[in-house]
Amino acid sequence: MPSIRERIANALVGDRIKKLDAATSLFIDAYERQVVPTSPEVFAKQLQELDPHYIDFLVRQLDQRAISGNNLTEQMRLKTVEESRSMYVWDVITQNIVDLWTDFGFGLSTEIACEDEKAQETFSEYWTAKRNSPVIGDRVLKDLSKDLLVDGELYFVFFSSRVDGMTTVRLIPTEDIVRFVTDPEDKRKVLYYERQVTNDNGAIHIVYYRDWQASDADLQRAVLPDGSVLADSSDLTTGTDVVVLHAAYRIIDGRGWPLMTAGASWSRAYRNFLQDRAAVARQAAMYNEKIKIKGSQRVIDDIRTRLESSLVNKTSGGYDTNPAAVSGSTWLENESAERSRMPMGTGASDAEKDGGPLLAQAGLAGRVFPHYLGRGEAFRLATASSMETPIMRAFNRYQLFWSSVFRDMVEIVLTMKELYGRETYSTYAAKVATDSVISVDIGALAQIGNSLVSMTNAQIIPTATAESISTEIMRVALQTVGVADVDKIINPEVAEMAESAEQYQYQLKYPVRGLWSSTLTIEDFASAMQTTIDRHLTQAWKEGMAEAGVDWADRTQEEMSALDSAIISEYSHVYDFGKYIMENDREHKGKLRDLENRTSLWANRWRDIKNRALLMAGANLPLTWRFGGTEQHCDSCQWANGRTYRASVWEKYGWRPQSQDLECKGFNCQCSLNADGEKPLRGHPRKLA
Repeated sequence: MPSIRERIANALVGDRIKKLDAATSLFIDAYERQVVPTSPEVFAKQLQELDPHYIDFLVRQLDQRAISGNNLTEQMRLKTVEESRSMYVWDVITQNIVDLWTDFGFGLSTEIACEDEKAQETFSEYWTAKRNSPVIGDRVLKDLSKDLLVDGELYFVFFSSRVDGMTTVRLIPTEDIVRFVTDPEDKRKVLYYERQVTNDNGAIHIVYYRDWQASDADLQRAVLPDGSVLADSSDLTTGTDVVVLHAAYRIIDGRGWPLMTAGASWSRAYRNFLQDRAAVARQAAMYNEKIKIKGSQRVIDDIRTRLESSLVNKTSGGYDTNPAAVSGSTWLENESAERSRMPMGTGASDAEKDGGPLLAQAGLAGRVFPHYLGRGEAFRLATASSMETPIMRAFNRYQLFWSSVFRDMVEIVLTMKELYGRETYSTYAAKVATDSVISVDIGALAQIGNSLVSMTNAQIIPTATAESISTEIMRVALQTVGVADVDKIINPEVAEMAESAEQYQYQLKYPVRGLWSSTLTIEDFASAMQTTIDRHLTQAWKEGMAEAGVDWADRTQEEMSALDSAIISEYSHVYDFGKYIMENDREHKGKLRDLENRTSLWANRWRDIKNRALLMAGANLPLTWRFGGTEQHCDSCQWANGRTYRASVWEKYGWRPQSQDLECKGFNCQCSLNADGEKPLRGHPRKLA
């Protein structure tokens, strides 16, 4: 209930508050529905009679999205994209930042090398074909980076012939994609992209494009309107398989936003600031001296005529009879005229300090510091190295992002060639090489390495110190030549510890694909599966022990027996899995992507093994049950989620993620037990049904 003071204030200015509230609602609605013709400022002029100061505040807040809350709508994203495109053309700061990211992060050249020689031939044909030059040709390849940073996202659409598997790539504008159709069981898994296209007659056509990772089993769960038109079933794509690869760098709610979204207002403020300063300087330079004359207006006009060039007079014969005085001439005046200098100061030193923060804010949005944006005086050698590091990290991460996009592109092209072109490849793996972000003298690094060896042999520095320095030198050298995943090469043990169920599933794809395509026999398939199972499930057990704080070397015989038993249990299902694959192989018109669901069930065992190891190694460790990534959870997991018991208590009462005793039977369960440091509950879990 309003206080007495508030009620008195409302009684005094109630009508004014209502007008301001109405103006605010009208302004926000018009801006978000994009009915504002040019900018918020233009529309605000219609409201100036209400309260100019309030309207100015409203414009600033709306420009910063402060009054729109956290509800980011698609209309707001599209307006931001439109603004970003305009600023890339007209705003020098935005243009420079985007070009810096492209030149240093994306690089000037890109080379993609497939590990399989036959795969390399297929992909080279795709990469160099004239039919694909509008998207990935040498002249336009860098535009992919520019479009991604300006629009926030790209949609690569691949058209693959069902006759020979040959693939053509094109791009879909971000404004055409109006909705994602996701998996009802996993909202993060996109199945279809809804595209709306308006033809010349104004008619709207809606087409659904399949995401390249969606399997046939996934697509059956998609909820589409009746009569929906699929991209690969329309009259224009007869005999063609059509899939989409979505590439977005800065993702919010699934959609990509432009790089300079947060910096647009600051860049405009800096541009306006410079324009105002240019007007001040122009005004100051208009008159550099004044002449004070004693006399009437007629005398002043006469002297002005004498000082002006005769070319401005209509009576001039085409040549100047009163040219300007040459340098070093002498000025003569009598007591009737007095000549003096005008003040030329424009406050430039203060303006320099005022403009710096504006430019710095605009640059921060693009992770670029002012001395890259024309403010050389902002460079300080003492802080340069620490400032360069975040920029280099951002550019390196951007390189890795594009490497992953190109590797996905390789897999799409090769998969379609296998599916329709009767080709087989041992692996889809490929290495992507781009320009190094910084140039380092490899010879100089080699000399430093030789010096380290000499100093170590002379016992000038400890061996451990020399090894640490050598590791960092190797890291810089590998990054300079464009090697990806440097940490995995330098420290394979750390890379091995970073494995996951997803990586296990990725490795299982190779023997599955080999048997499906008849490249491998059932015996070769079984051998490859057993090798993969042994390696990855052993690593899963190591991960579980490490989370419990127990070293692998301290494992007990009971733990080793439990691990061996789990691996042998997986071995027992290999031949049955192989038999199923042979019954649904390529010769029997089976589709490879339909086997992905079964492969994911095998991969889920990785989580189960890790949880078993955690329970055994940390018997007295408090463990908290946490939901996994699945959208739906069974009653058992819902009851256990967030509860904390000691590992021995969970084990005693049969509670373990991925267990067949759970209501969900553990097949698709992705829950886990985590040592989060929570205090264990008293008592014990309820009995499982």
